[in-house]
Amino acid sequence: MIRLNENKQFPSKSNISYLKSISIEPVVFLYMLAIYINIPTDEALLYRQVCYKLYNISLCNSINKNQTNISEIIIQKYASIYVMYYNVVYTIPSIFISIIYGTWSNKYSHKIPMILVNIGCILSTIVNLFISIFKSNLSIEIFFLSNLIFSLFGSTSTMFSIIYSYLTYITTIENRRESIAIIESCLMFGSTIGSILSGILLDLTNFQLNFLFIIFIHSINIIYILIYVKEVLPMKENIFLWKNFTKTLFIWNDIKDSFKILFRKRKFHQRKYLLLTLAALLCSILTSIGESSVVYLYLKKFPLSFSQSLYGIFRGLKSFALSIGLLLILPILRYLFNINDMTCTILGTLSKCAIDFLYAISYSKTTIFMIPLFGMLSSYVVVGIRSYISKICNSNEEGKIFSIIASFESIDALIGSILFNILYSYTINIYPNFIFFLACFLHFLTLPIFM
Repeated sequence: MIRLNENKQFPSKSNISYLKSISIEPVVFLYMLAIYINIPTDEALLYRQVCYKLYNISLCNSINKNQTNISEIIIQKYASIYVMYYNVVYTIPSIFISIIYGTWSNKYSHKIPMILVNIGCILSTIVNLFISIFKSNLSIEIFFLSNLIFSLFGSTSTMFSIIYSYLTYITTIENRRESIAIIESCLMFGSTIGSILSGILLDLTNFQLNFLFIIFIHSINIIYILIYVKEVLPMKENIFLWKNFTKTLFIWNDIKDSFKILFRKRKFHQRKYLLLTLAALLCSILTSIGESSVVYLYLKKFPLSFSQSLYGIFRGLKSFALSIGLLLILPILRYLFNINDMTCTILGTLSKCAIDFLYAISYSKTTIFMIPLFGMLSSYVVVGIRSYISKICNSNEEGKIFSIIASFESIDALIGSILFNILYSYTINIYPNFIFFLACFLHFLTLPIFM
């Protein structure tokens, strides 16, 4: 008689139930993993191509060995301007694509826009792959084609607007908070691993293998979406008819209604508080996006002289610290001290000020690596403000208000990128730390609104 091993552990019903409940989470993880490998790789490739545009290949390869070379300053100036153009090409189309995808996904399908976003990432990466292969033989302006493709198929913000929309269909009000927390965990986990991997892979291999790996991840994501993500909307026979698709292009009435809701009169001066809070949010986003668009150049410049691996590890630690702040520290603060939304936002703003101050005074890598610790609470600004706005608005207003806020944020990010890159290019010779003191000051200006 054969006896079963009594110590063998069989999966419990709860574990089986949990595994069956997994749906959109791997999509988030894979997407963020690929994106956060891609971002530093693109930054490094752009920097290299700018150098090739200005100088010969041998000189560019020697710049890292002679960081005080005047050539590095010139490259940084040009790279900053190209980053600005790069972000312009990316942002403007994505504002409209996000609205179109959002409207279309709510009427017809969530899976198709998710797949299209990943296809756009693959096509964009293929363009960058060719740029990396041909080196100085291709014009640097082809980089703009890569970002244009990326934005036309849907940006990262587009992807997450679809994901959170999908989440409202597959969850109940009771378990939605837990589901969002899991999504946020996947987001942070993917971005942390992706950031760390990007630099290590680039230092150990080359651009081509990095881009091929990114394409592979997006391909796996598409396969997963096709097979495992269930469509929550009833499939309509006329889903692909051109007339139904074009209906989503005429979104003027939706935008007009959103503005009406945003500016309508509310009791107890709540309209004033809503608009002031929104202004503070936009100021915070403008500053954060602006400074982040020049951080790579700043850290690569002498005397910090970050390698790709070190930069990737730094980004990974920042993402990990943010996840700890959101998923561990914030619940503890709310449980122990019952902090409200505005207190949460104040803590986030102070954390952002600390980040900018450390950037501004940093002349060593040790100080830079203190930033993830002090910036652990920086995401509380968005969390607190979004929570506060949702409490001011009626439940039937939230969707439209947040859609118009998302559009504002995209425009805001564009302005921030333009402003900070121009300032950085003009101050790099004199005092490159200036932009971080400016960022600290701008964040500090929003504090009175939250008090």
